Amino acid sequence: MEADRLVAGRNQADITDTNTGSRPVTGWSVHHALPGGVTVANRWNAVADPSRPAATVHNASYNGSLAPGTSTTWGMTLDGDDRELGTLLCTAS
Repeated sequence: MEADRLVAGRNQADITDTNTGSRPVTGWSVHHALPGGVTVANRWNAVADPSRPAATVHNASYNGSLAPGTSTTWGMTLDGDDRELGTLLCTAS
């Protein structure tokens, strides 16, 4: 699994997760670290994982299954300064 690098432009981040493997996946999760002063105001097409740190999300019920070479998108609006927010760690299940 691979996720785009996270950049907040105008306080909105759009992320594409792609199954780069050779097998289908039935779910995915993404961990991202936000710098001080940046918080998540809203997310879509991803769900915060209450059992993990606040910056970890997983697929919604409708976008977890990905065949090899396919992708899904999710996003969030952010409060704070526009800046590069770092690398995403994406894992498949």
